[in-house]
Amino acid sequence: IMNQLTIYDEYLTDISKSNSFSNRAFLYGESLFTTIRISHSKPLFLEEHLERITASLEFLYRTKIPKNIRKNILKICEKFIHGKLRITFYQESNYEDLVDKDGIIQLVYFVKELEHDFLENISNVKLCFADARKTESLIPSFLKNGNYILQSLEKENAQKNNYDDVLFLTHDGFITESSTSNILLRKGDCFYTPASSSMVLDGITKKILCRGMIKENFKVKFESLKVEKLSKIDECWLLSSIVGIQNIAQIENTSYNVDNNWTNKLIAILKEEIENE
Repeated sequence: IMNQLTIYDEYLTDISKSNSFSNRAFLYGESLFTTIRISHSKPLFLEEHLERITASLEFLYRTKIPKNIRKNILKICEKFIHGKLRITFYQESNYEDLVDKDGIIQLVYFVKELEHDFLENISNVKLCFADARKTESLIPSFLKNGNYILQSLEKENAQKNNYDDVLFLTHDGFITESSTSNILLRKGDCFYTPASSSMVLDGITKKILCRGMIKENFKVKFESLKVEKLSKIDECWLLSSIVGIQNIAQIENTSYNVDNNWTNKLIAILKEEIENE
């Protein structure tokens, strides 16, 4: 058949019919995903994750969220006490035209079982600045796309130099986020976190935590700080849906005293938000 796509493995075996590589995720790195923390067999912040999926599918593929996805998520989570569930969406391409944007939308569930519960194992991390700089793009703040090559390379280089992660800056020296987490900073009784943008993911844990902090009358400002201000910050944290909260003990040559009192306050706010879901 003319124009049929043929795929071979390393032994030159034709695997065209047994595997599907004709998709835009494989060919172009185009996919979207969200990662949900499983706690006591329940998905945390499920509504927020479903909102992210809904907005992302509409933006990237102009399609609606599958009707059975909530039921499937709950069914999967019942099988695990603690873990993380990643849901990835990608689009099949037309065999005759590998840039087709009208293919069938596929999704895959990945689950990894974890030993610790959410917010149970708080670590201290050291960050260095990423070599690359963040720039504005067409990707909206709510969309998590599957191309994490840059973040992975930056984090690997950081770990070779005895750091745990990186902090990305913009070209004009404003802080944005780490490889996979948002950042929260404290100066006195005022907290700062960069506003969501194409350079800063609209992280769900950050959103939930800041919502709870505002309800508790914490002073929270959604603005990015210049890198020079880091030396004047009292304390800072990384926030993500999987790890929850991590204390930042050092950024480059600036060290911070980890105040468990403030960390415990933030943990208490997050736990209350979980209970009120």
